[in-house]
Amino acid sequence: FKFSPCCNEMISIIARVRRCLSVKNVHKDLLRDHRFPGEVASLTRQCQWWFTQVPETYAMTEYAMGICRVKCYMPKRVLGWEAYTVMSVMDGSPCGNETACYNGVCKKKIIVKRQ
Repeated sequence: FKFSPCCNEMISIIARVRRCLSVKNVHKDLLRDHRFPGEVASLTRQCQWWFTQVPETYAMTEYAMGICRVKCYMPKRVLGWEAYTVMSVMDGSPCGNETACYNGVCKKKIIVKRQ
């Protein structure tokens, strides 16, 4: 697998705002989770991760922006008026029955088997 452009963008954003990522604190007892990020993070949670300084943001799911994209609500205090920002969803986010988004495309759901 490779990271999607969306994942690369989110990694660079988080790396800039999260100073803890530059601290070396290796642990050997890591939890092994074989799921994609979008399988465990709701669309609202994804909006909250992207906009950490806007705790009142949420996914406007009733206003779909196309497959593998989501509208994140922006309150009046951010821009001076109520608005939304369109974001790509994380890999593994559902986009239909037995389908999920990978690299920005809705495909048959991938099941990663534990080794």
